[in-house]
Amino acid sequence: MRTIFVSPRRRTEQGSVTIEMAFSLTILTLFLAVPLFFAQVFWYYSVAQKAAHDAARFLSTASRLEMATLGTGDSDAPVSTLARQIALAETDEIRPMLDARTIVVQCDLTQCGWSVPQTVRVQVRIRISDKIFRGITDEFTNGQGINLTADSTMNYAGN
Repeated sequence: MRTIFVSPRRRTEQGSVTIEMAFSLTILTLFLAVPLFFAQVFWYYSVAQKAAHDAARFLSTASRLEMATLGTGDSDAPVSTLARQIALAETDEIRPMLDARTIVVQCDLTQCGWSVPQTVRVQVRIRISDKIFRGITDEFTNGQGINLTADSTMNYAGN
């Protein structure tokens, strides 16, 4: 019979692989988490910017009669409400991942419906936080998430 001889030196090195793997996985996770989080931030901002642009484009091409029509009671003008609905619909794809979402629609920096404006503006504000690597990315955001503001201002085409 053949006997297998295992050197005592070999047995003492078996735990070093585990320790090296633990250190390298920690660093690898950090290098993976941060770029993924910022890719997510850029994607969300892109969606918000497109929503603001499309809603502002709709407002800028609305008829003069629609722009001068007031809402009933304290509600916004119908054209303003429709522009807000456009922006909401376009940001619905990322809504489950958002912490907060606000859409502001303005005509000449005031509420729409009082008169025919010179400019129209739509602002989409969103707050996001990382749901996957929260323990790592909260270090960069102080646990508050990141506030993104997409703003689109256009001249009113009806003038």
